[in-house]
Amino acid sequence: MEVSNKYIVIKHYFEDAPKESDFEIKTETLGLSVEEGSDDMIVKNLYISIDPFQINRMKSFSASQDAISYSTRITPGKAIDGPVIGKVVASGNNKFVKDDLVLGVFTWAEYCFVKETTIMRKLEPSEFPLTYHLGVLGKRRRECALGSCDGKGEERKAAMGREGKEVALGRGKAAMEREMEEQSTLGR
Repeated sequence: MEVSNKYIVIKHYFEDAPKESDFEIKTETLGLSVEEGSDDMIVKNLYISIDPFQINRMKSFSASQDAISYSTRITPGKAIDGPVIGKVVASGNNKFVKDDLVLGVFTWAEYCFVKETTIMRKLEPSEFPLTYHLGVLGKRRRECALGSCDGKGEERKAAMGREGKEVALGRGKAAMEREMEEQSTLGR
């Protein structure tokens, strides 16, 4: 089976804040099957994180493009990549099955062809909304997967808050929600 798959690109580099006219939605045909026993998967994106560093990747020049390995410039006309939560719709990989929820660095598209190396982790059922994994529950793991942590981040059972303050995961949903509310108040 094939689908008409929409994905997002930048039309050109820009210097100021991005505008809708800086982006374009393109369409391509994507097959929704993979070879059994391969490392290949098709993921349907559910949530895409538009992190502030992404804007610097879309500029003609930003100091962070040279300073941070995962902040390389995005090429106009090419699919944009970034942290995404998706659902596996087809898998040749025995570690991931249909309907698994995954967090990874995928393209900004409806569907993505991915390999296991681009998946940061499988998401297990939780009392927290999925979107928390792109924020307070996922930031530290994303930094490690993208190569910018000290190596201890995967072992620590903590997530990093907005101001770099650790939030213990064992404190429960109510404590986590209070922490997130405090952080959003700080950001206003």
